Amino acid sequence: MQIIRFSPRQDIRCKSDTFAKTAHEMMSSVLDKADFNYVQGLIILALYQLSHFNGYKAWLYSTMAVRMVCELGLYKEKLFDESPGTIISVGQWMTYEYERRAFWMTSIMDTYGGACTGTPMSLHIEDYNLLLPTDLNIIETNDDFYQETLDGSRLIHYHVIRDPITQKAENIQVWPLDPRLPENQAKREQIGVESFISKANAILGMVVRTINRQLHSQDTLCYYRQGSDYYRHDKTLDAWPNGLPFNLRDIPANAERFKGMSSIKLTQYFVMHLIHYATVILLNRPALVMINSIKKETDQGLIEVVYQSAGKCIEAANRVSLLLKTIRCKTDLLPCYIGYLIYVTGTIIVSDRSFVGGRIDNSNIEDYLYYLNECKTYWGITERFYFMIYNLHLLQQVAFNSSQKEKQVPFPSSSVETTLSATTPLFDPATTSHTSTENESQHEEEGQTNDLAKYTTPAFDDRQLDYDNLGGFFLPLSHPLGTMYTNDGSFDLWLQNQLK
Repeated sequence: MQIIRFSPRQDIRCKSDTFAKTAHEMMSSVLDKADFNYVQGLIILALYQLSHFNGYKAWLYSTMAVRMVCELGLYKEKLFDESPGTIISVGQWMTYEYERRAFWMTSIMDTYGGACTGTPMSLHIEDYNLLLPTDLNIIETNDDFYQETLDGSRLIHYHVIRDPITQKAENIQVWPLDPRLPENQAKREQIGVESFISKANAILGMVVRTINRQLHSQDTLCYYRQGSDYYRHDKTLDAWPNGLPFNLRDIPANAERFKGMSSIKLTQYFVMHLIHYATVILLNRPALVMINSIKKETDQGLIEVVYQSAGKCIEAANRVSLLLKTIRCKTDLLPCYIGYLIYVTGTIIVSDRSFVGGRIDNSNIEDYLYYLNECKTYWGITERFYFMIYNLHLLQQVAFNSSQKEKQVPFPSSSVETTLSATTPLFDPATTSHTSTENESQHEEEGQTNDLAKYTTPAFDDRQLDYDNLGGFFLPLSHPLGTMYTNDGSFDLWLQNQLK
């Protein structure tokens, strides 16, 4: 397959193909009966297709899993049927937790399937109030632990009952708590990072649904008009940092503490914050395209909102850059969808060099390429994202040098497409003259190319991948708000057209 041709470990990619083919052949015999094992199998198949850049097939399998989840009633929290103080076995608690995990994983695949294809999502996650998942090993390390629902309206306290001799967990006592009481607020500090990863993905799903609804809107400013869903999501994302337990917040002290913990815990900390920042970027990046055309708008309040939105997008992109630079996770522990989040942020980093409301630091592009390059051993999707970001960065460098030569303002949103509409090769010798200024630009360009070359193994021609058949992955990236990005020029769509 084309997606594995640059992988240093093709055996890893190919190993699952045989099993996926067998599972696909069994599909017709399992569709008529809902079964928990089938749900797990469909989740794995959706993950497999997503990792192989087959967006619509991933979406297909995830929607099939949603149907079974609903038929099996996995969207209902069974623990709420237990009386306060009820003692359940560890095995019963594990059963509840596995069912929760199946639901939340189905929700995650539904979210990324919708994000990658622009198709409607099947689950309205805000309608389901299950407990968020927790660490399965917590009963071995803690005598007391807590779980809460997505909206925070319910909080459960578990007390582990152990064998007095072996100290092995045997039973668990369940106590519901009122999260509104001040004495119970502090107990949220003990909720684990696993819960907040699922919560961050749920918020991402809500944002993706809003974006997909606006794909074909003729009013390009409806996204920011009063009463739109943008303000609800913006409020939720603004409240996210302070809603985290202090020991999970994105501060240097916590990052250093997690570096001293297990690789899994460090990866979870990294993924949780990356999801949050990427969600902020997805919600606010339309402002970067609208920033020039908005000047004609008479509503000053709307203009201010767009500028604030653009500032939030840039701030989140810079936070991701810092996260990628300061934390190096084991790539075999990173989930498949991590490439999508890094790519979304990377398009912001390399697509603009300056902005009125803030400044993007694109000196960290190597960190983006590092993660995408490392992850491509395990996930084919990250290989595609890697080359898309790599080529976009080089093409933007050409545009920057051209704009300097012509003494134009670099990278006005819609003029990038015009400036580079005739640029087919990454570096055209015909565009380079012998003046001293242009030689300096050329040397700067070559220096950046050499710095990035260490993450590139194929020859130049190999980088010209086939972007005509991407399984729907360009739809939400090219048209996050439909008409607006089509008219003003999306860097994703522009890059796709350049490489055809």
